[in-house]
Amino acid sequence: MKPKQAEIIRQSMSLFNKEGYQSPSIDRISENAGISKMTFYRYYADKEALILDILQQKESEFMQALQEITADKPSGREKLFARLRILQ
Repeated sequence: MKPKQAEIIRQSMSLFNKEGYQSPSIDRISENAGISKMTFYRYYADKEALILDILQQKESEFMQALQEITADKPSGREKLFARLRILQ
């Protein structure tokens, strides 16, 4: 991921956490990320594409964490219980 794209994601996540998904505009996300609106559109077609990218990245991070936590578990049952503990 390119640095500008990472900054877009970082700033948009900060705004979404504070204000919800609907409130921050692309103009505001771009301003907070220190980029032009045109640069935003180089990476994302719209705000929905941005949120989809964020969700996909978070899902990937979560799946990787699950793999790391269960890597040393010898049986399927132990892996399952380790994963369930994470979800509690």
